[in-house]
Amino acid sequence: QKAPSIKVNINRAKQIITQALQNESEALMGSEDIKELLNIYGIPFVESQKVCSKDAASKAAESIGYPVVMKIDVSDISHKTDLNGVIIGIKNEEELIQSYDSLEKIIESHSDQFPSFALQKMITKGTEMIIGIDNDAVAGPIIMCGMGGTHVEILADVSFKLPPLSDDKTRSMLESLKSYKLLTGYRGDEGIDLSLLQDILIRVSTLAENHPEIAELDMNPIIMAPKGNPSRVVDTRIRLSKSKPR
Repeated sequence: QKAPSIKVNINRAKQIITQALQNESEALMGSEDIKELLNIYGIPFVESQKVCSKDAASKAAESIGYPVVMKIDVSDISHKTDLNGVIIGIKNEEELIQSYDSLEKIIESHSDQFPSFALQKMITKGTEMIIGIDNDAVAGPIIMCGMGGTHVEILADVSFKLPPLSDDKTRSMLESLKSYKLLTGYRGDEGIDLSLLQDILIRVSTLAENHPEIAELDMNPIIMAPKGNPSRVVDTRIRLSKSKPR
């Protein structure tokens, strides 16, 4: 089956990646660049604002609406959860300021950069999934999908395919998961919006093909809800590397 065609502003996407790499051979993309890149590819990202002061955090939280999540957002700290750099379920301004102070101390201990944070809408309902890209030197980009969250390494319930991905290929990826029955609905549970997850996979596949500079992409978690409810990518890490002709 032929892969669906995805219309994107590829020139702007290439510009973002080129600027992120600049004169470096390798770089981690910043949160604002990631947000714009995913938006270009039509991948649903959770409502998020970058803040660098308590006043900005307070205004952003009021704009987004409590409860919110606050995350460390500096490029030299990539695995935030390992340092307790993510605080969820912040319900009011008092908790927000406490969270800001706590995360600021972590940045001061582990980074040389000016404290910066991502403030996001808290999404509570849904199943945590993961989608990734690993750009292999021989095979090229490999797309991965499976059960996500903090226990992804323990569960190891993932599947792999080479792009381009089609509806048939994405369906095969999902059906090969041990947890597939949970995704379709089990014992009264609604399951998730599988067609949307397939669509996200196809868009990630197109992203990988269009931009060989993406050495690694890790979307984890993606909160997938039942049909008719919002599903969102909550956290994404992208490592760029100067591409080699293939």
